[in-house]
Amino acid sequence: TIEIQEGNLVNYILKPFSHLVDHFIGELGWRMIQGAMGFVVLLFFLFALHVPISITTSPPILILLIFSMVFAYIVSFLCKMILGISAFWFTDFRGMQEIVEVLILLFGGFLMPLEFYPQILQTITHFLPFAYFAYYPVILAEGKLDIMQGIMVLGVQVMWIAVLAVIYDFLWKRGLYNFTGVGR
Repeated sequence: TIEIQEGNLVNYILKPFSHLVDHFIGELGWRMIQGAMGFVVLLFFLFALHVPISITTSPPILILLIFSMVFAYIVSFLCKMILGISAFWFTDFRGMQEIVEVLILLFGGFLMPLEFYPQILQTITHFLPFAYFAYYPVILAEGKLDIMQGIMVLGVQVMWIAVLAVIYDFLWKRGLYNFTGVGR
C-alpha cells in the first residue's frame, strides 16, 4: 500500500519477480516467528499453568492440520494483499481496513466460537473466508473435526485461494493502469 501511494511500486514492476511473491516470501519469516511464539505460549499454558487444552494426536488429522495452516496463511495473505492494492483507487483506505479487521474478528471466530452465534450468522461465516484463517485450523487441531470434515475444510481453503488469486490478479492488472510512478 505504501509502495503504491509513494510511487515506489516502480521498483517491483521492473523486477522479474512478482510483487505478490516478493511480499509473500517477505512476510513468511515473520509469520513463522509469530507461530513459534504462539507455540511457546501454548506450551506455557499446558505445562506451567496446567490449563487443559485438547490437542489431537491423530497422525492423519495432524497432516491435515499442517496443510490447513499453510492454506490459512495463503488465504489470509491474499485477503490482505487485495486490501492493500486498493490503494490504487483510494488515497486513504484506513476506514476500509478497520472494517475488514472487524469482519475478521466477528466472522473469523476470534471473539468467540462460531457455534455460539445465531444460526444465520453461522451460515454467513461458512460463505466468507475469515473463519478459514484460524478458526477451522484451531478446531482441527483440537480434534473436533473428523478426517472428512478436515478434507472439506482444506477444499474450501483451496477454493478461497483460487477465488482470491483471480480477484487479486484482476485488481492488480486494473490497478496498474491507474498507477503513475515518478522516477528519482
